[in-house]
Amino acid sequence: KRAGKRATLHLTCSFRRFVVTPYSKADRIKHDPAVRSSSKIAFRRYAILGEPAERVAADLGLPIQRYLATPAAAALSADLAASALHPDDRIGGLVAVALIGRGATGDVWRVHDEASGLDLALKLFRPHTGVQSERARARFCAEARLLSAFRHPNLMRVFASGTFRGEPYFTMELLRPLPERLSSRTLAALGRDLCRALAYLHAHGVVHRDLKPDNVLVAPDGRYVLADLGIAHFSDDALSGFVHGLGRGNPTLADGIDRALGTPGFAAPEQMQGKVVSPAADIHALGALFAALFDGRPPFAWRILIRDMTSSLPMLRC
Repeated sequence: KRAGKRATLHLTCSFRRFVVTPYSKADRIKHDPAVRSSSKIAFRRYAILGEPAERVAADLGLPIQRYLATPAAAALSADLAASALHPDDRIGGLVAVALIGRGATGDVWRVHDEASGLDLALKLFRPHTGVQSERARARFCAEARLLSAFRHPNLMRVFASGTFRGEPYFTMELLRPLPERLSSRTLAALGRDLCRALAYLHAHGVVHRDLKPDNVLVAPDGRYVLADLGIAHFSDDALSGFVHGLGRGNPTLADGIDRALGTPGFAAPEQMQGKVVSPAADIHALGALFAALFDGRPPFAWRILIRDMTSSLPMLRC
């Protein structure tokens, strides 16, 4: 009798899996025995992430059930649940497709432009709490104006800007992230493109201050593109017209001790100490980026260069 009950239960589960498969992948996940112990979590995450989760799982070479159980899927679903924008939302002629990243000041979405048929990236401001929200908003808008005013093949291009539910956004090129492993020859091309981008910014009185692998993207034609001017330092020069409302001097997201903005491991010592920065801070970050891409073991020909670029003394960096 007990064996017959087990057989009946097995047939019932198999039948349910067979029946729901043509209708809903979410239901298939919900009832799949492989994820039965965490089926509620997987189902909830799939309900939040939607179809883009399947593309991510395919890119990683994982079954959708296994991907939904990963910490990456958990983090992405939490980010998406907190975002003001959701898949299939419309902003004019743009349709939100998937959340592809979160930065210090905004969420980056993949959107489809119905007019051109192209996919773009859209960065939407994420409100801050406390007294710094308006200053963060002003800096976000300044980043959009700067990128739209600059014309350089190794800097991100901005196409349009506007507001969505009262929050500013801007659209830009949709580019690929930097690969984890690069050859020495490819790194030389990367260094050339980044040096050109930094030289252009420095000539216009801008210090990037957040050069790291996450902010370097790859264009379809092989160009390396520097992105994210969210915490850039602006000098007192002709750029003041673009950063109206941020004040003069060393505008940052906050004053005082919060001026120490940057990414540990890449930011220069004087930057992390909250001191006024110069283009030497970007040179330090570029050297740290090279060291990271070599996994801390650069070839001999690169070691002296990286050592000089990451010197603790700004005047010794070259």
